[in-house]
Amino acid sequence: MFARDGYKVEQWSDVTDLAALEKGTYDIVFLDIKGVGKQIADDEGLGVLRRLRRASPIQIIVAFSNQQFSLEDKPFFDLATAAVDKTNTDYVDYKSLIDDLLEKRFSLNWYVDQVIDIVHQQTRDAKKLRKQTEKAILHRSTHSFEKRMNPQTAAEEETVEKSLLVIRSAISVLERCHGS
Repeated sequence: MFARDGYKVEQWSDVTDLAALEKGTYDIVFLDIKGVGKQIADDEGLGVLRRLRRASPIQIIVAFSNQQFSLEDKPFFDLATAAVDKTNTDYVDYKSLIDDLLEKRFSLNWYVDQVIDIVHQQTRDAKKLRKQTEKAILHRSTHSFEKRMNPQTAAEEETVEKSLLVIRSAISVLERCHGS
C-alpha cells in the first residue's frame, strides 16, 4: 500500500547494513525490539538503536513490536522518536505517523530544536543560539556556530560535536531536497 501511495520502502528481515542506517541513508527507520540485530548486539533492537543514536542522534527511528514489554524495555522506546504497537496499528495510522515524521524531517525548526535540546545548558541566550543554528543550516556552514560555542571542557566539546552532527545532517537533508 505504501508503494502505491508513492513511498519508497525497503524492508529487511534483520539489520543487514548498519553503516547505511548510521549514515542516515533512510528518512525513517522502523526498528523492532526483538529478533533483529542479534549479530550486532546482545540486546538486539535496543543495542542497534543505541548505536544508531550515537552515530546519528537525529535519525528518525520508530520503535515497534507486537509483544508486551516490561519496564526494563522502556529505554528502547524512550530512545526512539516514536513508538507503535504492530498489532493495534492499521495502515491509516502508520501513514499518518510517517507523514508527520517526514514533515519534521524536512523542517528547519525540528533541527534547530534538536540543537537547542543538546546545547541548552551551555548557553544563557536561547534566542541567539536559535538564530546561530538557523544561520549555520541555511548558509550551509558550521564555522560561525563552532566559533560561537567555544567549549571549555571535554563534556562541552562532546556537546558541540553532537550539535554539529545535527547541523551537518540538516545541511545534508537540505542539499538532497534542494540541490547544492
